[in-house]
Amino acid sequence: MIWLDPELTSPYRMYQYWINTDDRDVVKFLKLFTFLDAEAIGELEEKLRWAPEKREPHRALAYEFTKLVHGDGAAGAVREVSEVLFGREVQEISPEAFKALAAEVSSTRISKERLQQGIPLIDVLVETRLVQSKRAARDLIGQGGAYVNNRAWKDAGAKIDLTQALSGRVLLLRTGKKTYHLLMVE
Repeated sequence: MIWLDPELTSPYRMYQYWINTDDRDVVKFLKLFTFLDAEAIGELEEKLRWAPEKREPHRALAYEFTKLVHGDGAAGAVREVSEVLFGREVQEISPEAFKALAAEVSSTRISKERLQQGIPLIDVLVETRLVQSKRAARDLIGQGGAYVNNRAWKDAGAKIDLTQALSGRVLLLRTGKKTYHLLMVE
């Protein structure tokens, strides 16, 4: 169930709800819940037929419905967050997307001074409770399951520092496919 009230269903969760629409329903929902013209919907229907794995109609539905309910700015921000959380390597993040991401992902604050010196990724993974121990962190990194800004890190001795912070204020940590954590610079 989704709610139009952002306190009950965040714009990001609303967007994800529509992204997960069954292929059999997406064209019908585009016609019912968006103001896209028939030609645009027809083009999306063709894309679904020839490249269903790209999920273009789903992304259009999610964006258009979220824009209708929460506005263009929120829809754009959650679209960016969705791309970030589903694997796109991140080098920059807009303030709107940062705000939406911070509402969806757990976070830990870290001082700018500490980050300037560089901190071993192993220590950060333990401090943020993404792993239980330094041994588990080393194993995770060695297996290619630790990511900073969606870029895999394979060097157990690597340090993160302020140069990796997106817009100078946040690092996106990920373990495995779906466990995210923000390291917020203060």
